[in-house]
Amino acid sequence: MHTDDQTGKPGNTAGVIAAEPLEAAKVRCLLLLASGSWFTSGPTAEALETVRFAISWLGETAPDVLERIGPWKESFGEDADLSGAQKDFARVFCVGRELFPSSESVYRTGLMMQEPRDEMRRRMRASGLELAPDERLPEDHLGAALTFGYQLLKRDVEAYEGGRSGEENSANRFDAYAAERLQWIREAEPLAENLPDGPTKILLRLARITLEPVWPRW
Repeated sequence: MHTDDQTGKPGNTAGVIAAEPLEAAKVRCLLLLASGSWFTSGPTAEALETVRFAISWLGETAPDVLERIGPWKESFGEDADLSGAQKDFARVFCVGRELFPSSESVYRTGLMMQEPRDEMRRRMRASGLELAPDERLPEDHLGAALTFGYQLLKRDVEAYEGGRSGEENSANRFDAYAAERLQWIREAEPLAENLPDGPTKILLRLARITLEPVWPRW
């Protein structure tokens, strides 16, 4: 992590989020939670407020990173209309053919519930996590995969706060998962960038940022 030579505090390095690692990890958690909820259940007022908070934090801490998501105020500013976000979500995922793949299986094969779903299911069970019995989404669904990432990173944060050392409190658990199971979200960037301008496109950019090596290590 880059630090200021005089103060020893995080400095401003272009393209890097210069913040205390624990604080940054908590905001990263919020982004994963909000985007996971958004892509699982559709836009909600709670998710909208969480995204607004994270955007505000990025604006103060890493404005050059925030600039990469493009004009966000119309989608997530104080005057943003939740109904507009819901219509945009429906246009992308619910009306006719999906404009962006809702799961890794669909992205890789064009079909739902293929091998990526099975691999994600094994990964979740190995971590002691499963979808709720009444959950109809496949485990490799975009929202479910991001939510699982949130749960792993949250464990890392709690371990770090509890003073545990080694692998227990490193970011390796989340980073290894992201490298193995979430890279398709970054690979699908051309598809995301072809979407109509709106909240879904902005939130997919934010989701990709949570997977990039711009976050400080602890």
